[in-house]
Amino acid sequence: MTPLTTRQKIEAIEESNYSLAWDGCHKIYLLGDAERQHDAIATGYDIYPASEIREIILSSCGLLFISDWGLADGVWEHEWNIDQFTEDVYDAAEAVVL
Repeated sequence: MTPLTTRQKIEAIEESNYSLAWDGCHKIYLLGDAERQHDAIATGYDIYPASEIREIILSSCGLLFISDWGLADGVWEHEWNIDQFTEDVYDAAEAVVL
């Protein structure tokens, strides 16, 4: 399977039913279920709908990353993860899908 581009990852997140945990700076986590959302809230993160991913990215600092919330299982991998210092993340977030 061909890896997704940054733009495709952002589009997939935006169209998903996931919630997002954001620290208000650069840490963005994908929350795929209620247990992960509860854990993120208990940890002090603000929760947002996935439809706000572009606004969150554009409001984040240069240390931005997007990762699955690992919870107790410690599994942080997800096909939509975006590593820190991904150069095209801000351009991809600004792109409007027509």
